[in-house]
Amino acid sequence: MDSFEALHPLSEKTYVVARFSDIGTYDSGEGYHFDGKITVGGNSAFGYDAKRFQRLSVGLGWTPNPRTVIKAEVGSDWYDVIDASAFTPRDDDRWLAGMEVVLAF
Repeated sequence: MDSFEALHPLSEKTYVVARFSDIGTYDSGEGYHFDGKITVGGNSAFGYDAKRFQRLSVGLGWTPNPRTVIKAEVGSDWYDVIDASAFTPRDDDRWLAGMEVVLAF
């Protein structure tokens, strides 16, 4: 698995972050079970057909105090499937968006 992340502070309490990650078997004949369920290919999963999974995302974070972080992120996922897969190329990617609040006690 490879993962790269670059964080750049915009101010004392805000930052922007870019992230890329990549995992897989990288074998055109042998896949791995990345179970996407309802977010990949409609209401299905790739089973053992996924040979590679990649994600590229960009996020914005705000730390209003030392015990709270609020984050928003958008990104895209790509799945490469093995040569013998019955899945079509349009089933191999998705867009994502999320927001998170982290509280420390």
